[in-house]
Amino acid sequence: MTSTPTAPRQAEPGVEREFTVAARTQWQMVTRRFFAHKLAMISLTVFVIVVGVAFILPLFMKHDFHYYKTNPLSASPSAKHLFGTDSIGHDVFAETLRGIQVSVEVSMLAMVIGEALGIVIGAIAGFYRGWVDSLLMRAVDVILTVPVLVLVLVLSTAVGGSWWIIALIIGGVSAAPTSRLVRSVFLSLREREYVEAARALGATDKRIIWRHLLPNSLGPIIVDATLAVAGAILTESALSFIGFGIQPPDVSLGNLINQGVNASQTRPWLFYFPGMAIIIVVLTVNFIGDGLRDALDPTQQRVRA
Repeated sequence: MTSTPTAPRQAEPGVEREFTVAARTQWQMVTRRFFAHKLAMISLTVFVIVVGVAFILPLFMKHDFHYYKTNPLSASPSAKHLFGTDSIGHDVFAETLRGIQVSVEVSMLAMVIGEALGIVIGAIAGFYRGWVDSLLMRAVDVILTVPVLVLVLVLSTAVGGSWWIIALIIGGVSAAPTSRLVRSVFLSLREREYVEAARALGATDKRIIWRHLLPNSLGPIIVDATLAVAGAILTESALSFIGFGIQPPDVSLGNLINQGVNASQTRPWLFYFPGMAIIIVVLTVNFIGDGLRDALDPTQQRVRA
């Protein structure tokens, strides 16, 4: 007995099946790709927690990084002093929190200064080319021939060691590689069809740069900014470690490590806690940068809803 083939099921009258795909802007797709990057999200969470604790917790602590015990003997970590105390009696936990504050303040200010200067120099050189490009890039090449740490060391020795001066110097020096990055992006974008169309419609150079070139350059600039933050933290810590960065009575993670390096065998809390703070902050910033780079990469596939 043969079975009779059934006719395909028809849609009910008056019912229309409609399949639509919600349109997403470029930044919405970037945001979805970034939130889908698990390592970047974990790093962002850890970074926010560490920085939040460093800036908020000292407001409620019984003593700050200036505190020292009347008995100057070192104390091991305890409920009263989570990271112990040093040979002078300073609370290492309070000092570590202050060191994180200084690292974040220096790196953020240095990043803003470096990116701002680098964008201006790179945009002018990449857009106008010719002798302007040659003049600016030769000046940048001169700066890049000198090791960054040596250049910052010389400048910081000449003008002092407060945290904002260190940030100004690091930001000024870091503008050189940023300017080369922005220049290369602008050289590529200035030949695109939409730039030619804007010129044909009578757009000024300023409008073309601000409305067309700079917005399309934000991807590499954002990634470079996150890497600049990590680089500034390491540079400031290295300067403070060798005694040319943040000066007492202020505190830096670098000079905390310098003070504890000789006691790492007998009093390891003086060395390892500030060192772990630097590692955590720098690693989280780098992983956030990796997530932003992957999210801003146009070759990445769209994240499925």
